[in-house]
Amino acid sequence: MKKMDSMNLVPFIDIMLVLLVIVLTSATFVNTSKVPIDISKSQEEGGGSQKIDKKEIIISIDKGGKFFWGDERVAFSTLSSRVASLDKKTHIVLKGDRKSEFDSFVQVMQLLQKNKLDEVYILVKEQKK
Repeated sequence: MKKMDSMNLVPFIDIMLVLLVIVLTSATFVNTSKVPIDISKSQEEGGGSQKIDKKEIIISIDKGGKFFWGDERVAFSTLSSRVASLDKKTHIVLKGDRKSEFDSFVQVMQLLQKNKLDEVYILVKEQKK
């Protein structure tokens, strides 16, 4: 029997390159909103990128103070009725343009509090140092 001095790594390298290509192509698909929102920056460190594994609803407020349910523009009355029909454990992601009216933000927060929706996340960008 012939003694092996080294291991053939070529098949291993081929498999790793295929896995690398799969990871890189799937990592480029990031879920972004179609609503043009310029998100405010946060000065807080850490805890900014938590993975939400339950059902989430995205409510957006653009710079004109218009409300969006996901990508659909809705009136505040429609937003109120949809929020009222949600389960109390539903995650709400609130995105507001930094140039939007604060009054619109307060209206949405009061609506969520009135319907006892406690799982509210406010989306912000981390400020670079």
